[in-house]
Amino acid sequence: MLRYGVAFAIALLVIGLGVLYVWSTTQMLHLKRESAPSQSVFVDEADPSDFGMEVTEIEMQRILLADLLVNYSPILITLILGIAWAIAARMQPGSPPHR
Repeated sequence: MLRYGVAFAIALLVIGLGVLYVWSTTQMLHLKRESAPSQSVFVDEADPSDFGMEVTEIEMQRILLADLLVNYSPILITLILGIAWAIAARMQPGSPPHR
């Protein structure tokens, strides 16, 4: 039973890292928006290109990945927990290692 607890804890760590990534990307984007010249666009619904905010290619990739993580989070969380459960189930006490 301990193996399921360890696998679940590792899965929660991976999920937590994803949440941290999305949060830090959102904070980066809000800081960039605050430093941009003021526009008459509702900031939370605006795309960076809507009001001429320049982002680097790396920042844009980071924004797109964070958006992907948010949009597919239910599927990703289910997948991560399923993989953790499958790994824990294969680690039966006394069973030989799989190759």
